Amino acid sequence: MIVGRYVNDQFDRQQFIPIGNGLKTPIRLRKRARPERVKNGQLVSVEVQRDFNGIVTSMDKIRENFGNFSDKGMPQTLAMVNNLIRSGWNEEINKEILEFEIREGIESIGVRRDLRSYPFITIDGKDAKDFDDAVYAEKTTEGYLLFVAIADVSFYVKSGSSIDREAFERGNSVYFSQSVVPMLPEKLSNDLCSLLPNEDRLVLVVSLQVDNFGSMKAVQFSEGVINSKRRFTYDEVQSIYDEESKQLDVIEGVIESLFNLKEIYHSLSNARSARNALNIDGPEIRYKFNKDSRLKSIQLAPRLDSQKVIEECMIAANVAAADFCGESQMLYRHHPRPDHDKLEELRQEAKKIGLKTNESIDGAVSICNDILKFGEKRKERLLLESMVMRSQKLASYSSSEKSHFGLALPYYTHFTSPIRRYSDLIVHRLIKEKIQNPLYKNDGGLNVESVAIQCSSCERRAEEATREEMAYLKCEFMSRHVGDTFRAIVVSVFDL
Repeated sequence: MIVGRYVNDQFDRQQFIPIGNGLKTPIRLRKRARPERVKNGQLVSVEVQRDFNGIVTSMDKIRENFGNFSDKGMPQTLAMVNNLIRSGWNEEINKEILEFEIREGIESIGVRRDLRSYPFITIDGKDAKDFDDAVYAEKTTEGYLLFVAIADVSFYVKSGSSIDREAFERGNSVYFSQSVVPMLPEKLSNDLCSLLPNEDRLVLVVSLQVDNFGSMKAVQFSEGVINSKRRFTYDEVQSIYDEESKQLDVIEGVIESLFNLKEIYHSLSNARSARNALNIDGPEIRYKFNKDSRLKSIQLAPRLDSQKVIEECMIAANVAAADFCGESQMLYRHHPRPDHDKLEELRQEAKKIGLKTNESIDGAVSICNDILKFGEKRKERLLLESMVMRSQKLASYSSSEKSHFGLALPYYTHFTSPIRRYSDLIVHRLIKEKIQNPLYKNDGGLNVESVAIQCSSCERRAEEATREEMAYLKCEFMSRHVGDTFRAIVVSVFDL
């Protein structure tokens, strides 16, 4: 099945013009669609005939009519269909959802660490609905004690359940421009597992002793229960940092913790620079939409310290998770070093803009960071960052490859987002097994490599879908400016 536009040509012959799927040539329809079902120019999905090489030769019949391209939400609909993004929940999953009771978890706290009196907070974007993580930090004689509490999704989503099987198939939530297709049912993602303020929630928590140089001296994982004291947005926290205001009507300890977190961020950031990690810190692209869901403006916005605080805390927690399982089987997040040819291309591009780079292939990170630093105060900054990004290999999941080139780390995993990433849910299960049985090695139980392959594949699929949606929206946006003149920097050229 493929998606495209149904049109009548000047001879009243029905044709199908594919959208996406790599097909470009219009194809005549074998059977005439009923006029009352499909109007000229509407978007439809069709069943196709292919030859022995898999090439589409003709269309059998129209399967579904999606309407007109101008209809609200159509770019997302097309991207979902073209990339096989699953949505909705079957009857079996709906039955499982009805069985969830939050009191079951809280009342059976048992050996869980009770952290409900600690002033944990969440810091997210203003439109966030699923809160995976909460943080708290206090000063110690050796530096800081950082707590990162992550929603205990694995308590509710049991291995082999209907919800678990569907989450495996989806691999991750898909974040489109104005809505989310969740990996888990909303009862879990936006309610029972979400670390909502003033609600008792089950978590898997890691406590990290961080010194003033950003080194982690001690790590402890435990199953716990927290009660978040406040839901902050990045902008709110940034305002507190900018004004250096410690006077706010919140529970005692929250503001102090916020400034401790900022100091931890600086320590971790300094350690990150010392190990020569990639320093891609350019502005974010923000999109604004009108009431009809059409793109209204595209703007650049600087990344806030409040965002970087959470980013560094999550990286620290992910590193701790990868290290915790030691010799036990683990699902790693692997980012390989760039190919020699890509680095050489990058070096040649750097020469064109007057920048000399390290001639040693061992200086791969230095080459990238030299270019990034060179572009910090230049108008070509986005171009230079794009050059560096295109030189990188894609990160993926693996049961054996541990290293992360971009972060300059010998091992890394994803632990902090089990509501929206199946990989993190698996890591939670492996960590809980290790907590309960320190000698656990997962000998023949879970096939971690098959999970790695699936999660990597689903991640690529989600990226393609969101990229496709934005391409439609940007084209529609620019169609309103046909004939206008703009100043621009050419980032790349494609032969279409």
